[in-house]
Amino acid sequence: ALGDQDFASRCRCANAEERTYLNQKLSAAGYNTVPSQTNFLYVHFDSGNDKDAAFARLAENGLLVYNSGLPGHSCALRIGVGTREINERIVRALT
Repeated sequence: ALGDQDFASRCRCANAEERTYLNQKLSAAGYNTVPSQTNFLYVHFDSGNDKDAAFARLAENGLLVYNSGLPGHSCALRIGVGTREINERIVRALT
């Protein structure tokens, strides 16, 4: 796959499109997202309880995300950018 530049380009474009979609939808719903150029978004919450509640809603919907607990990110979830179908499920679970 690394040698297939057309495939790599399509993946980069799809990731950028879906990252923008997910970021816009979560931001419009009032979530604090961090601008990203990667295949994930950090979503910051006002409290650990809010973060844990969002994590639980995602898990209840079969969506697993990284619950970091890292210094500076203790109230954040790292949400991977997926396909449109998966990103829509993320948005529905959180709104």
